[in-house]
Amino acid sequence: MRRALFPSVARYRLAHAARPVPAVPPSPLENDLASVHRRISLRTPLDARGLTDGRP
Repeated sequence: MRRALFPSVARYRLAHAARPVPAVPPSPLENDLASVHRRISLRTPLDARGLTDGRP
C-alpha cells in the first residue's frame, strides 16, 4: 500500500531508463535485520535462538 501511495525514485528511474538497467532485489535478510532494529529501539528482549533457527 505504501508503494502505491509513495512510489520510489528507484522504481521511476528503472521504468524510464533510456538503456537497460540491472535491478538487484533486496536481501532476504533485510526483514530480519529490520525486526532486530525494531526490538532494539523498543528495548524488548532479543532471543538469539530466534535468529539462528535453534542452531548453536
